[in-house]
Amino acid sequence: MGMMRANHQRTIQILDLIEQEPDAWTNGKLGKRFGVSRQTIFRYIQALRKSGYDIQSPTRCGYRLIPQKKCKLL
Repeated sequence: MGMMRANHQRTIQILDLIEQEPDAWTNGKLGKRFGVSRQTIFRYIQALRKSGYDIQSPTRCGYRLIPQKKCKLL
């Protein structure tokens, strides 16, 4: 259970970094920051996308979180 919690926390930290500094965080930079491989970072990003976050990664740029559209309540 401890490993799942650590992975969840790391995923949230990655999301926060991407949100704060769009295009600044590549797989390599995130991997160095967290001491994991680029492939591991890719898996975290895939998990975030699967959870509904629109994360884009233009060629030669870092990750970018696309804001969700807000619905008006009637």
